[in-house]
Formats: sequence, structure tokens, C-alpha cells
Amino acid sequence: LIELLRNSVPNLHISVHTNGLLIPNKLDVFNSYDSCTLSLNSFEASVYQKMHGIKTLPDVKFIIQNAKIPVKFSCILTDDNIA
Repeated sequence: LIELLRNSVPNLHISVHTNGLLIPNKLDVFNSYDSCTLSLNSFEASVYQKMHGIKTLPDVKFIIQNAKIPVKFSCILTDDNIA
């Protein structure tokens, strides 16, 4: 899809918004985007599970060290993570 869009639409900026869990396994695809927004709502597995339904946290250090594209972080505040 990324290749099709790049070939079809000139000057298109393609960004991905992700929880980041698959980035280590799909680093080449990840770096083929122009930018990324990483949803990171907690560093605590129990809180992360409440918000995302899974306990596994993204490997933020790996992502930052291996990203060849700009990465920004987003956080949604709820009663579960506001502390």
C-alpha cells in the first residue's frame, strides 16, 4: 500500500499511528513511512493492559535507537493513567 501510494500521489506524507508492539519485527516497513506517532499511555503493564487490552509494552528504547523517521509520542489521559 505504501509503495502504491508513493507511486500514485506525488508529495504525499505517509504517517503511521501505532502502539509500537510490531515495530521490532517489521522495522523495514516501519522505516518506510515518513513519520510515526506512538501511543504510549503508561509504562506500567497493569495500566497499559487496562487501556490497550494487553500487558506487553512497546520497546521504546529499541524504537528510538532504530527509527530512521521522526517519532512523536501521544498519550490519552484517563482515570486509569492520570496518576
